[in-house]
Amino acid sequence: MPQNFGRCSNIIDKRAYNWVKFKQESKQMKKTEKIIRLAKKNQGIVTSSMVDGEQLSRMILKYLASTGKLIKTDRGIYVLPDAMEDDFVQLQNRFKKGIFSF
Repeated sequence: MPQNFGRCSNIIDKRAYNWVKFKQESKQMKKTEKIIRLAKKNQGIVTSSMVDGEQLSRMILKYLASTGKLIKTDRGIYVLPDAMEDDFVQLQNRFKKGIFSF
């Protein structure tokens, strides 16, 4: 009898583990989708300070860059792969008080 209970307990433990893992992945997915939406609203560019403002982890940016959903162009600046890269926009994001002219 204890052996059957042990098997049942293992099955329950596995199901509980899978449920917790599923919930964590769905929370992660919601956070990644939020960052992608934030980038789309900002012409395909998202910065680490924007992510901080949304109280999200910067590690999500690193995850999105490693999966190819974002491209890291400079320190703290990420762009969507289909976004047009503009050097002046990137410089403006990097140097907020800078003045650029031709």
